[in-house]
Amino acid sequence: MKLIGYAYYKTITMEKSFEKHFNVSGDGGKEAYLHLLSLRAPEDSAVYYCAASQHSDVEKLLSSTKTMSDRKL
Repeated sequence: MKLIGYAYYKTITMEKSFEKHFNVSGDGGKEAYLHLLSLRAPEDSAVYYCAASQHSDVEKLLSSTKTMSDRKL
């Protein structure tokens, strides 16, 4: 599987080798579109996937640790 491009919010990033033949649009969270601009047969014969998803990897999560003691109470 090869990445063609993606949308992160309104920022579109395309892989260099696919820029002339494909385009990606959308907002990355609600909708995404893969546009096939100029396909070459047979080398572009494939199954293409396009998806949109919101994720929360940029949220800061608070964490804490507690060291357990071997002391008997």
